[in-house]
Amino acid sequence: LPIGPGITPSWFVPDPQALQIRLWVNDQLHQNESTADMICTVAELIAAREGHFTAADLILDAQARRLAIGRATIFRALELLTELKLLERLDLPEGEHAYVTCEPAARHHHHVVCSSCGRVRDVEDHGLMEALQDIERHTGYAIDSHRLELYGHCPRCRTRGN
Repeated sequence: LPIGPGITPSWFVPDPQALQIRLWVNDQLHQNESTADMICTVAELIAAREGHFTAADLILDAQARRLAIGRATIFRALELLTELKLLERLDLPEGEHAYVTCEPAARHHHHVVCSSCGRVRDVEDHGLMEALQDIERHTGYAIDSHRLELYGHCPRCRTRGN
């Protein structure tokens, strides 16, 4: 997959997730091809990462790969990929915003984030819907949506004593 018009960097190895994102973005954006290329370049940076990441991480990755991508471009791409539901934004305990990748048509789920290494795991409902119904009954609110992020230490970091 080219990064720009006919340019394929030597470090690039096609990644199935990056390919999926490229196809999804091309399908969703029926407008500007350079916008799609920019988003796909950022998506390829994302696909090379594991766990959650920040915009600053992607800026450093782009600089390390000598890609001509500015901060504003990365922020716009993150915003659009989040709107397309390919990314979810996490609010980290330190106040930073991070992102994790998601399947385009994934069912509603929550995340458990390792506070040490950043590994993210999707978790199912585990009774949360019943708790939400109980909250509705007690408050009179009709809950339209919710977001739950859990933080702790993954089994690998706990074994290492992090």
